[in-house]
This record gives sequence, C-alpha cells and structure tokens, in this order.
Amino acid sequence: MNRDHYDPPDAADIGRLDLLESQLAALFEVSSVLSRSLDLRQTPREVLRVLHDRGRLHYGLVSLLDEDSGDLLISALHNDDANPFEPVRYRPGEGVIGRILEENQPWILPRIGDEPRFLDRLGLYRRDCPFIGVPIRIGEEGAVGVLAAQPPTDGLLEPRARFMEMVANLIGQAVRLARYH
Repeated sequence: MNRDHYDPPDAADIGRLDLLESQLAALFEVSSVLSRSLDLRQTPREVLRVLHDRGRLHYGLVSLLDEDSGDLLISALHNDDANPFEPVRYRPGEGVIGRILEENQPWILPRIGDEPRFLDRLGLYRRDCPFIGVPIRIGEEGAVGVLAAQPPTDGLLEPRARFMEMVANLIGQAVRLARYH
C-alpha cells in the first residue's frame, strides 16, 4: 500500500457518506419518538414525518395487521397534504403491500409503475419513481405490518432498504410493547 498516494472521494462516495449521516440522525430521532409513547395512532405518524424530513423517504406508510380480521390496515401515512386519508385495507398477498406481509421480505422496486401487483389504492405514489417496502416484525414471529416509502432516484436503494429495515425493527418493538401493555 502506497501511503503517499491519496485518492479524494468521488461524488458517489460523498453521496453515500451524506446518506449515512442523514440516516444516523433520522434513526436517533425515530428511536426518541418511539421511546416517548406507546400510542400506535400517533407515533407511526411522527416516525414517518422523521423519515420524510431527515431520511429523504417520501410518502411513507405504516400498515399493521388487524388481529381480528387478519387484514393489513394503513395505520399512518405521510404525504405533502395534511388531509386525512380514507381507510385502506390489504389482505395478505394482495397488492405490493400485502405481498410484503405474506412473504415477510423487503421489496425494492426501481419503478413502482412497472410492478403489476401495484394497486395504487392511495393514489399517492409517483409511478416513475422507486418504492421500498419492508416487513415490520416482532421477534421470530411473522410480519405484523409493513413500512413503505418512496425514495429519491439516486441509485442508493439497497442502503435505503437496510435503513428502513432498522426502522421497521424499532416499530416492531413498539408494537410488541403496546400489545403487551
């Protein structure tokens, strides 16, 4: 290794470092939000706001499994409008959201409009942009919900998906604690 040679970081390296810095700040704020309250009506909305403001993830949604019906219910949504949204349900396996729950695996879609299972029930997502959805899990159980958002088209989908999985794990712990109490 030649210690006299220095390669300055290129734009891609700087972009990744910037992303990591913003994700670390977002993760800290998400953990703070979730530690303040077990209210599963309010805290998911606050988490999505943090993901939008700090994590550069837009149109976030949290859907949680309704234990009575077995359907996924959209519990929180973050969009540019402050308007409330109509209740939306997905059955396990139905659409992209239901499929993420059923398969208990993250989905990274470079263009959501290219996915035939995309139902667009919320009329929210830009069809020409990427989409990431990850399961919300409690321990070794199957998925109890889905965290989804639309990231920018910057080619950093894999690290954004890993970050969303970390946030989904924190949400899962909050769900577990709320159900316990």
